[in-house]
Amino acid sequence: MDPGKKTVSRISVNISRFHLREAGSDIWKKYKKILDQYHIPEGIIEMELTETMFLEENQVPFVKAILDGFRSCGLRVALDDFGFAYSSLSMLKEFAVDALKMDRSFFVNENDKSKKIVVSIIQMAHNLEMDVVAEGIEDQEQVEMLKNMGCDLIQGYVYSRPLPVGEFEIWRQENRGC
Repeated sequence: MDPGKKTVSRISVNISRFHLREAGSDIWKKYKKILDQYHIPEGIIEMELTETMFLEENQVPFVKAILDGFRSCGLRVALDDFGFAYSSLSMLKEFAVDALKMDRSFFVNENDKSKKIVVSIIQMAHNLEMDVVAEGIEDQEQVEMLKNMGCDLIQGYVYSRPLPVGEFEIWRQENRGC
């Protein structure tokens, strides 16, 4: 790799239900301005919304308009904490999302049944052309198991605790081959 060349990592932005309600359905336009102003390529920024945001039936058109707006301007959309609350498969039918982020609850005290559920979620997500991220992974044995199951990305303390930007940049430089 060229030492003078900077690599760009995907950046995830968590959006809360409160933030969406306050900002309104045009929230995506604010992000479009940022993308345009800084010439950020498509697919670099991923908006994470928790599945609990999708639970109220009367909110479906509102949330759908926001997600469609995000995706129309090149932002990725991820469904965060999938499986933590009441996971409705109908929301996967209704909403265009690029990634499912499986909640860490699948990986705490795991057993044969939870492993079968994880494999099924990964297969279903891939069939729906979604990436799958396993959240809250704490040991290398889980990493290997998830790789064998076809999980796309793994995040958790197995790699690092949350870091401030400066520490992250040092960590990233030291762990470039991971």
